[in-house]
Amino acid sequence: MKIEQLDYDELSDDEKDAAPNNGNGKDLANYIRITFDGGKVFTQSDAMEPEDARFTRDLSWIVEMLKLAYAHGAIDQKSVQPRD
Repeated sequence: MKIEQLDYDELSDDEKDAAPNNGNGKDLANYIRITFDGGKVFTQSDAMEPEDARFTRDLSWIVEMLKLAYAHGAIDQKSVQPRD
């Protein structure tokens, strides 16, 4: 699993098109991209309206991301060979 913190300019064109335009604008937001086995799993920004900054609103993605990371960690663990 790889986790990257990115600026808008570092996103793919598809990610730029999908980025929300909340707050001060998508080009001023910070982004996180999670990949697993070379495939993109998740991209999210910190762009949000101040009144939406709640775990039940715009931050609800964190819970899903943690569950996903846990699931991928379990997959990785199964592929690790025991040491002698």
